[in-house]
This record gives sequence, structure tokens and C-alpha cells, in this order.
Amino acid sequence: GRPISALLGFTLGFLIELLIVFAHGGDGERRFRVASAVSVVFALFSSIMFADGCHYIQVVWGSGLYFSEWGLGIATFSSFFAIVLCNHFFHLQRTVRRFYTERRISIHDKKDKMAISLIRD
Repeated sequence: GRPISALLGFTLGFLIELLIVFAHGGDGERRFRVASAVSVVFALFSSIMFADGCHYIQVVWGSGLYFSEWGLGIATFSSFFAIVLCNHFFHLQRTVRRFYTERRISIHDKKDKMAISLIRD
């Protein structure tokens, strides 16, 4: 086996568990900040894996390189990262709207009550 890979996986899992415990120990604002930061980190990691997979497909299955290695990496990374971030933003807005409708807050009161204060309550 590969002990370095196992050690890295154990360490990463332990750090993620510490992050979850840290987020649960705080108020709604801490949870929101931790969830936002983690979603950006996961978006970066998934974008890197997607770009690497596209490069792999182009090298192995392609009949030639259609793009330069840097061009393909930048194009696939940036497009996938934008798609993932837009998806996270969309779901954040859906959650905020759900909190507004569950708590029956009118349009005029939305200016006074921010979503983060609703999550904290």
C-alpha cells in the first residue's frame, strides 16, 4: 500500500471533522461563514479535478491536442468553477427565500432583516 496516501486521507478527514465541530459550536453566522468557505474550497478542488480529467481525456482518447495544455486547463477550470459557484449561489438564494417565507417576513421588512440574522434566530 501507500502509507503516505493513507496518512494524508486520515489527516484530511480529521481536519474536516474539526471544522464541522467548530462550525456546530458557534452561532448561525459562524455556520454560514464556514459553509461558504468550505463550498468555495470544494468548488476549487472539483474544478481542478474536472480540468485534469478533461486533459486526460484529450491526451488518451483524442487524436491530437486541440488546445494547448495551459489553454485547456484554464478554460475548463474557469468554466467549471463559474458553474459550481453559480450553483452554490442559486441554492443560497433559495435557502434565504425559504427562511423569508417560513417566517412570514414581508418585502418591506427584508431591508431590516438580513438572511444571516434569520439563520441565527
